[in-house]
Amino acid sequence: MKITAVLQDSMPAFDMLPAVYPTDFPQEKGSFKPFMHTRLAAVAGAGLYVNHAVFENPDLIPIQRDEGDIFQNCCASFSLDPFPQASRYYINVTCDIYGGFLATLCDGAEIVDDLTREICADFTPLTQGGYNEIGVYWGCTFLLSERLFERLYGAHQLDETTVMKGNLYICCQNPKMAHFGTVSPVEERENASVYRTDGFCDIEFLRL
Repeated sequence: MKITAVLQDSMPAFDMLPAVYPTDFPQEKGSFKPFMHTRLAAVAGAGLYVNHAVFENPDLIPIQRDEGDIFQNCCASFSLDPFPQASRYYINVTCDIYGGFLATLCDGAEIVDDLTREICADFTPLTQGGYNEIGVYWGCTFLLSERLFERLYGAHQLDETTVMKGNLYICCQNPKMAHFGTVSPVEERENASVYRTDGFCDIEFLRL
C-alpha cells in the first residue's frame, strides 16, 4: 500500500490531482462506510497541502456537536511522518464536520506537543460545503508549511526521491455514528486510533 502525492510549482487545482480513499473499516460489521477522498500536493517554497472532501451531510447526522472532544464529531484525519529517517515524531491533523481542527506532534501513541495554534499560524482551514454527482460533502484544506517542517525536522529536501510515511482516516467515536476507516490497514484492528503508526504506509511524490 502507498499514497501518491504530487509536486507542484504553484497552488494546485485539487480537482485535477489523484485522490486516495479510505477503504478499510476494521471495526465495521455492516455496510456503514462513509466516503472521503483526499489529495496531497507539495508546492515549492510553501509546503504540503492536504485537501479533504468528506461525503457526509451535516443535516442528516443524528448527533450534536461536541466542542470538548473533536473525535465525538465526524472527522477527517491525516498523520504524517515527513522525514522518517530523521525523526520518529509525526504530525496528526484532525478536522471535523463543523470546521474545528486539532493538530498534535506525536511519538507512537503518545501526544508530545499541541501544534494547533502553531499550525493555525501556518495554514488557514477552509470549511466548505457543496454538492456534486457523488452527493453532499464537507471539506477542509490546510497547509503543513516548510517553516513548520524545518522547525520540527531541520534541513530537508523535497523532490521526486522523497518518501514520507503516514495514513489517512475518517472517523467518529460517538456511539450513535461510530466509524473508523483508513487508507492503509492498521494492525491493531480492535484498538484502532489515529494516534498509532502501525498502519503507516509510504507517501511517494511525483511531478505532473
